[in-house]
Amino acid sequence: MKKEKQSNPDNRELQNEFRAFLQTVKENVHLYLWYALSALADRNADRKFEAKIYSLFGNVASTFLLIETNFDPSLVTLDLLNFLKDRITKIGSPGAYDVMGNASIVTQGDGERLFMNSVGRLETMLTEIRSELSKFFKKDEMFEAAVSEAMKNR
Repeated sequence: MKKEKQSNPDNRELQNEFRAFLQTVKENVHLYLWYALSALADRNADRKFEAKIYSLFGNVASTFLLIETNFDPSLVTLDLLNFLKDRITKIGSPGAYDVMGNASIVTQGDGERLFMNSVGRLETMLTEIRSELSKFFKKDEMFEAAVSEAMKNR
């Protein structure tokens, strides 16, 4: 069920609220990742663990930029939007929060395995949310028409 287009003020307000929500989640994720880097440095952990965090920074930036650019919250029902927001919130906690927590024990016992597992879970969360939201991305009619025309001329 799709709502009316974004021309009315209520839809613009919804879009602005959604952008603010995304920004808040992204900032929380970044905070947790910075704390994870700090924890790794405090423990003189191997650089391969730091590299995982830097990779997560890029993955988070890419995911949120993709969502901010292409997802229009006015195109989905309120229930679906709330479900998607809940999924996005989980990127921060438990996702990035677990990475931060496991970074602090990376040099103890099973710490390496726990850290790498939490990194993998966060990477999976980011991939899944990109996939789920891509179903609701705005369509670029001009691009689609150009592709369709090019395919006809083959």
